[in-house]
Amino acid sequence: MRKNYPLYIIVALAASLAVVFLLVLPKKDSLDALDKQVVEKQVELTSEKNYVAKLKETYAAIVEKKEVLDKIDSALPAKNSLSELLNFFQKSASRSGLVLEEVIPSASDKVGDIREYNTDINLKGSYPSFKEFISLLESSARMIDISSIKFSAAQKVGSSGENIFEFELSTKVYSY
Repeated sequence: MRKNYPLYIIVALAASLAVVFLLVLPKKDSLDALDKQVVEKQVELTSEKNYVAKLKETYAAIVEKKEVLDKIDSALPAKNSLSELLNFFQKSASRSGLVLEEVIPSASDKVGDIREYNTDINLKGSYPSFKEFISLLESSARMIDISSIKFSAAQKVGSSGENIFEFELSTKVYSY
């Protein structure tokens, strides 16, 4: 009996090629697609890590400048509280020796992102006290602009003969 090795070799080779083409190559294509997805995800992960690192740097810069940002926040508060503003005007008038007679808030205007509130203030007192009041307004953390000042003729009051004026200020106060 003669052994038919070349036929067995050809059949085995054909079977091997069939297995490679039918089973291995489709899996290789899916493996290549998965490898491509892994590379894309690695690029995306690297990008997100860079983004998070940039956010941490930005946060650190904000924390470092917190004092400056707090000053800006007090100069331009997010919400204009009329009671806080009236309290500030009352304290400033008292501290400078003036009498706050009337505060008249007006309508607000919006310029971009900033709101502008007009307020008229009527005060009574001496001229040096008024200068002190203006100085307190200028040195306050709030952004307060004085649009106009009107005052009446002096009246002598009391035995000291101190000159008393009536002052009318038009101010603009800003907030977000």
